[in-house]
Amino acid sequence: WVHPSKTGHAIEGRSRSFLALAQDAAFIYWLTGDAAYAKFAADIFWPYVYGFSLKRMPHGPNGKRVGEEGGPRHIYGSQTFEVIHDNIVKHIALTYDFLHGYLVAEGRDVSLVQEQLKRMADRVVAGGGREGNWNLHQADIIAHATLVLEEDGAYPDGQGRQHYIDILLNADLPHQLGLRQVMRTGYDQPTGIWPEAFGYGTGATVSITRIASLIARQQEEESVLDDPLMVKASVVQFQWLYPNGRSIGLGDTTHSHARTSPLEFLIAHARRNGQAERERLLTGALGGEV
Repeated sequence: WVHPSKTGHAIEGRSRSFLALAQDAAFIYWLTGDAAYAKFAADIFWPYVYGFSLKRMPHGPNGKRVGEEGGPRHIYGSQTFEVIHDNIVKHIALTYDFLHGYLVAEGRDVSLVQEQLKRMADRVVAGGGREGNWNLHQADIIAHATLVLEEDGAYPDGQGRQHYIDILLNADLPHQLGLRQVMRTGYDQPTGIWPEAFGYGTGATVSITRIASLIARQQEEESVLDDPLMVKASVVQFQWLYPNGRSIGLGDTTHSHARTSPLEFLIAHARRNGQAERERLLTGALGGEV
């Protein structure tokens, strides 16, 4: 055992790089059916997930936040120092998604994987903070874990996909705020502007549209993408740019270009749902017709 002050993020970083390889191999297996890639992925993936199942989750006697008496235990992630950096969850969820059929064929108990993803998501919900971009980083991690869960009834605690979707959309918890709440309280409603510097402000819109696109399967889940505020927030960024197409850089932000992914997510959604006029508006904005 080595004290964390001497290892820093070294162990976590190596684990993340290995699981990124497993994710790529699992995708190639799903694409080609070549079992050699599945075995490569499973040989990395399964020992990690099984090992995590034996790990005790972070806890503390007082649940204090950083800067408060008692230290930073409250924001510890399940696999890293802060819940907003538990991005290894994304590699685990995507690897499992592409590898699921192989694992079942090999006789693996895939419920073990789902239970660990629930534990990871629960730690994110319980930790962190509901303000600013922390909340959205947390939601992105929760959304990836949610992608591969079964319906609520499949679990003894009754907490499956619908449970976490409800958290993502509607939560008003001490350390997690749902996307609908974020949209109503985070943005200036008349303008669609997020009140931070360009990089952070547009980053919020990137996060919200990406998360909403990940979970959108039913009408309730598509409500975020259908909200006119998201169109407003995606288009208004062009009013922040200088003639050279870059924004002003404030604080620790840079002179950024417009963020096109929110427009792309919304265009894809409009096309899927036959919203022709909306698609024309968004496509024009993407082409600079603002």
